[in-house]
Amino acid sequence: MPIRFGSDVELVKRILLQAAEDVLGDIPAQAEEAWFEMRRRYKLEDAALQHQTFLKFDDNWITISLRYIVDMRRRRVRKDELYRKILQAFQQEEGRIQLASETLELVTNDKK
Repeated sequence: MPIRFGSDVELVKRILLQAAEDVLGDIPAQAEEAWFEMRRRYKLEDAALQHQTFLKFDDNWITISLRYIVDMRRRRVRKDELYRKILQAFQQEEGRIQLASETLELVTNDKK
């Protein structure tokens, strides 16, 4: 999610994590049980299955990503629910969070 510099980054992270908790509920707990069984069978490494946010600085904005576990058959529906909840929360923050977008200026040479 691209956020303008000057936005409240910690607030964005809290909103993303709360939205994941509200929409996805106990999916991480269920995933942990299944992962434990897979680790036992296949000797896999441990994995973080709780919701996480990650920060990245880009040229014109800050990108904040949300990592979440979801049933693959419901991923599109869950993603839509997450985005709607996040957008609603951002709108309630009255300017503390501003989404970023890339703006391009095209210049033409009209000399003939």
